[in-house]
Amino acid sequence: MAEFNAERNGTGTKEWSETSVNIQKGCQNDCKYCYAAQMANRFGWRKREDWSREELTKEATRELFPARKGVVMFPTSHDITPFNLEASVGVLKRNLERGNRVLIVTKPRLECIQRLITELEPWKDQIMFRFTIGSLSDDTTKFWEPGAPLPSERLACLSLAFEAGFKTSMSAEPLLGGAETGIEVVEACRPYVTETIWLGKMNRVQVATEDAEAAKEMKWLQRDEEIIKLYNHFKTDSVVSWKDSIRAVVVKQSKRLVWTYAMPTTELMRLSDITRELCISKSTWYQGIKDGRFPKPVKLGGGKTSAWRTSEIRALIEAGQR
Repeated sequence: MAEFNAERNGTGTKEWSETSVNIQKGCQNDCKYCYAAQMANRFGWRKREDWSREELTKEATRELFPARKGVVMFPTSHDITPFNLEASVGVLKRNLERGNRVLIVTKPRLECIQRLITELEPWKDQIMFRFTIGSLSDDTTKFWEPGAPLPSERLACLSLAFEAGFKTSMSAEPLLGGAETGIEVVEACRPYVTETIWLGKMNRVQVATEDAEAAKEMKWLQRDEEIIKLYNHFKTDSVVSWKDSIRAVVVKQSKRLVWTYAMPTTELMRLSDITRELCISKSTWYQGIKDGRFPKPVKLGGGKTSAWRTSEIRALIEAGQR
């Protein structure tokens, strides 16, 4: 029987489970970054502005679910809300009665968690609750997850499930901020987590909101330098696990650090060499110079050609900056 924390090779939902179950279209949370909403809009299943309208599907009344070898995650494309609570309880019971291990993932509401804890008590050993808390800020949460519960209610739910003796986990994916936000969330949730705390970046920020300034701020807060800062803070913490979005940054950074040991022996480097090795555009590099994050060039040939000191590029990479 698969373990909840088994190491899996997939990405996204496949990092956490072998299969998933959903019972409705739309979601009350109306999260700006919601991938399900983006896909529904893209393929014409549901307009983005109509995503908050909840509608049960036939899966909600399905009588028989198969016995699964792995973990079943419920739900993945919507949340457990007062609208679907009755149906959710029924679907969960019918899965648990088949002996399935179920990972319940939700931005939790007290009304729903109280009901689930009571109704699912007989199958406690087959269940793990994983609650999503991306920030402790009410304002930040209201902006990115306008229809979801505030952080204080989610923390209360986490404490409730923990005190009731259920296996508990927490996910800050997406993290709604930078390294400091991640550290704050982890430490606030840690006392009530029996298993794992997952951290992940916000993906597709540019399509998550029409607010260009908000998107720009989130991309800045989750730039590689901040992600590496967060990773270094928790890299020896056995409770913290990393989603694929953060692992990709760590791998990329590791390659850069390895590259520093094979830096060119020449005193100067051309811009094309720097941008290729750092995987950034010329415009990003020049903006970094303007902001004071990247070194200024050395002018050659009467000022017509620019180059950079290899020693300064090495120092930049070793400092983990972008």
